[in-house]
Amino acid sequence: MTSNAHAAIISNLRKIAERNEASPNGRKIEWLAYQVAADLLEIHDATGISLDNWASARELCEFLGGVPILENDV
Repeated sequence: MTSNAHAAIISNLRKIAERNEASPNGRKIEWLAYQVAADLLEIHDATGISLDNWASARELCEFLGGVPILENDV
């Protein structure tokens, strides 16, 4: 687990993914989407990878995480 500004969001995304996986009606695509969003934010925090020019990844993180991601220059 990471201890940065996105730690709470990453933790929440992983919890949602786990609940979805455990649900009898859970769908693999939803589990994967939450895991990928958490992974992207974790990598972003660990390495500084920018999501500024990766619109679909950024939108996924914002949509599932429920918060906007500021551009690097902001």
